[in-house]
Amino acid sequence: MKCEILAPAGSKEQLEAAVRSGANAVYLGLKGFNARNNAENFDDLSLLDAVSYCHARGVKVYVAFNIIVYDTENNVYEAAESIAKSGADGVIVQDMGVATIFKKCCPNIPIHISTQGAIHNSLGVQFASENGFSRCILARELSFDEIKEICSKKPENMELETFVHGALCVSASGNCLLSACIGGRSGNRGVCAQPCRLNFKHNGREFALSLKDMSYVDNAKNIADLGICSLKIEGRMKRAEYVAATVNQLKKALNDEDVDNDILRKVFSRSGFTTGYLDANRNGKMFGIRTKEDVLSSGEIQNSLHELYKRENQSVAVDMTLTLSPEKNAILTMSDGVNTVTAKGNIPFVAENKPTNEESAYNFLSKLGGTPFFLDNLKVKNDDGLMLPPSALKDMRRRCEQELLSVRSQVKPYDFKMNIPEIPSHENFFPTKFIVRGERVEQLEKITNEYVKILPLNEIGEKSQKIGVDTAELPVLMYEGDIKKIKTQLETAKKYGVTRLYCENIGGVWFAKEMGFSIIGGMNLNISNSLALEFYKELGLEKAVLSVEINSFAIERLKGTLERGAVCYGYLPLMRLRSCPARGENGCGDCDGNPVLVDRMDKKFQLMCHNKKYSTLLNTVPLYIGDKPLYGTDFGLVYFTNESPDECVNIMKLLKNNEYPPFERTRGLYYR
Repeated sequence: MKCEILAPAGSKEQLEAAVRSGANAVYLGLKGFNARNNAENFDDLSLLDAVSYCHARGVKVYVAFNIIVYDTENNVYEAAESIAKSGADGVIVQDMGVATIFKKCCPNIPIHISTQGAIHNSLGVQFASENGFSRCILARELSFDEIKEICSKKPENMELETFVHGALCVSASGNCLLSACIGGRSGNRGVCAQPCRLNFKHNGREFALSLKDMSYVDNAKNIADLGICSLKIEGRMKRAEYVAATVNQLKKALNDEDVDNDILRKVFSRSGFTTGYLDANRNGKMFGIRTKEDVLSSGEIQNSLHELYKRENQSVAVDMTLTLSPEKNAILTMSDGVNTVTAKGNIPFVAENKPTNEESAYNFLSKLGGTPFFLDNLKVKNDDGLMLPPSALKDMRRRCEQELLSVRSQVKPYDFKMNIPEIPSHENFFPTKFIVRGERVEQLEKITNEYVKILPLNEIGEKSQKIGVDTAELPVLMYEGDIKKIKTQLETAKKYGVTRLYCENIGGVWFAKEMGFSIIGGMNLNISNSLALEFYKELGLEKAVLSVEINSFAIERLKGTLERGAVCYGYLPLMRLRSCPARGENGCGDCDGNPVLVDRMDKKFQLMCHNKKYSTLLNTVPLYIGDKPLYGTDFGLVYFTNESPDECVNIMKLLKNNEYPPFERTRGLYYR
């Protein structure tokens, strides 16, 4: 299978730039339901036009429906039906509830799991394969060797796609709550405000959360050779010239031609580019900002780049057959290998000098400029020495062009049946029970055994067994090189009484099932609707923690029988970072594992290191809702991170007695 170049199309101009520059596929969003809601995007009619335009030119279209949704959004089914009717080649989703809608209502459309699904290992790919997905869009923070290993382990029926150019979120894919929690604008809902680009400081270093853009264009062919089927360009919010330039250079890379990285840098960069993730050199050199020089160089190059997409890209090969017979109308057929059209012309006449042959006819039939076609093979059947004038040849060619373009433009919708599952109601009440998660075993030593207790897997041992911990937390990020060691740790954990795993990632859910553990789904699964709850219920989860982005109104209306809970206390993990902002160009130095970032408002955000595998950025103040009911939940998750053992005991007393806290807190997004 040829590796496709997949380009962003945030608008009609971007779409045309991508197609005319030679992209094999585009991805775009339907208004209101995609992770780039600030792009121009497409409505029902313009989506149909976009698919028609692309299919006529042999280009695939994938529609991004990659946000989490709520039960209160009644138009989700209508949006899904619009995508089905458009005849698009696939739909990109993050939310398991949205995936369920497509699987039940439109089972024939290919479903791709978004990079927001946080697929960063072969476990996640296996999960996707077994749950109805046809393609995984891999997380952006993977190294070349990790991509290689994932490709070597993927099921045969699974396609893998990876980003090769564009902006990098400093947070690991699908693990960011920063914009939602500090500004109410959710990345998981398509309205990220990009607060990470603001000036967070660490030890005198500025803009400590702003990564340079990635550019793997030089490495594109090597990445494609691993078994990746699609090379993706980020940038639905960028200009058409950016799309054209990147597609053009990526085509060169795949054809073993020289790449002009200077063009890529000028059209858009942030202090140049980084290959830090791909090379596994995750250090301070990865960070950068959009400078004045970057902006000026972009302005200088825009006009010249417009030339890349001024004209149609003649990418569709056609064969023609011209038949000339005495006293019969000339016939021209044009075929793209699938569709064949025919035009009748004038009656030819006996040639006085030169009869019409392949050479003379080619001069007029091959002039297909202004169309997506180019003439590959021409056959002329003229056994009687007949001749047809150029004007007649051109007329037949034009009519064939128009008809073939029209045939190829026809939308082929998928069948869509409004199959809305019946989900039993859920009893709404305020929970009186808690699940208590600690970062260290000593935090839970004084917590009574009336509660389910959770500790990170590396904290499981004799001490945890003595205080009644039967649930281990899998690392949120488990990269390919970690899996073997984690499996050994899990086997050991069973000997210390662990029967249940707390899983924040779908790969972890699959791993836990395979190893025979009961499962509590974590907040990073981003469960925000009844269909997602039912999906995880059918998957075998015992209980699940809802997304912290869902409000109380939506929680109260959730249906289903899966036991669900909400975070009722904790410093929320705003980001999971594989490229730690406290790490310098030469490594960790003398870092104590708990560095602090300071924002422009002088707010302090603690970083928490996890065995130098990744770090977590914690909110400045804890979430606390113990004094206010959250109806519709069955339990509250108490999420301890950096508290002392005595603080943990005091907080549990406050929660149990529904008391107002004596410390600064946030209610999060529950009551917004």
